[in-house]
Amino acid sequence: MRQLTFSALLLFSATCLAQDETEAIAKLLGTTFDKPEAQVVTHAVVVSGNHAIADWTQGHHGGRALLSKREGRWKVVSCGGSGFKHKTRLVSAGVPASTAEALVEKLSKAEASLDPKRVRMFDAFSGVRAH
Repeated sequence: MRQLTFSALLLFSATCLAQDETEAIAKLLGTTFDKPEAQVVTHAVVVSGNHAIADWTQGHHGGRALLSKREGRWKVVSCGGSGFKHKTRLVSAGVPASTAEALVEKLSKAEASLDPKRVRMFDAFSGVRAH
């Protein structure tokens, strides 16, 4: 049997934790916003520290959710569109500057592999709604 190196074990643990966070965020968005006729579909989810951004669609609409983690639980802070792709908007929403920078970078990379039409749906969410 092959043994994992310490660095491989750390990578495996980080991957599992990231998957758990993604699943928890997707579940929260569904529980919060699902309607019988329109389920929320979560696409890209990026996490940095105690903050996350999740791309979502619901029927013919889409947007982004900004989340924060407090006392071990994710909470939707607000929903928005293209503004959540900019560090200054995230900082104004209470995200620390270094975390905002990391989220913007991760989101850009995650969305690069998505259909551009879908990304335009996320961008098109009008306004910012606090929860």
